[in-house]
Amino acid sequence: MKKTILLIAASLLITTKIYTQFSLGASGGINWTKGKLELELELVEVSSIVYYYFGVIPKYRFNSRFSISSDIQYSLKGFMTDNDLNVNTKLNYVYLDFLPKVEYQITKNIEIGLGFNVGLKFDEQQKVNEASWISTKEIETVASSDFGIVGSIRASVQNFFVVVSYNYGLKDIFKSHLYNANGQYVQVFEGNQYN
Repeated sequence: MKKTILLIAASLLITTKIYTQFSLGASGGINWTKGKLELELELVEVSSIVYYYFGVIPKYRFNSRFSISSDIQYSLKGFMTDNDLNVNTKLNYVYLDFLPKVEYQITKNIEIGLGFNVGLKFDEQQKVNEASWISTKEIETVASSDFGIVGSIRASVQNFFVVVSYNYGLKDIFKSHLYNANGQYVQVFEGNQYN
């Protein structure tokens, strides 16, 4: 009987220690894609579309200052192009993003993080003017993977927190072609970078 009580007490102490070092949270928010297209023809204007993400955040705390986390996100991103011919094109794409990072707690309520982003594409769609959304997965206008560097700052009050992060893309993910009104190939989009 004493051994059973000692075993239960030891299990509770170990569980309490693990609980204070490991946590699992939820994340959600908005994505704002910043794109740049370098074209010889300056007919195309790119603008952002605000989309969303949601995910889970497993986190392991080494001590009172350092921790590691990895936000695992379902992330919808996209942008819109417009040109002088009044052709408005919207492109959205879905990635499963893994964002592992090392975090340092500056104060009780402020934490900074640095890591990287690895994204795997699930889907992509395109819409021209007021037409319906069509899948462009077969022609792959967006790369099947993404890679970038992530920096973040987290502010917390009790059990509520706000995180602002910036993902600087290191890989050109947009792979498409520009056609004129007659359907003739004009220029390949080159030097694209999406953050």
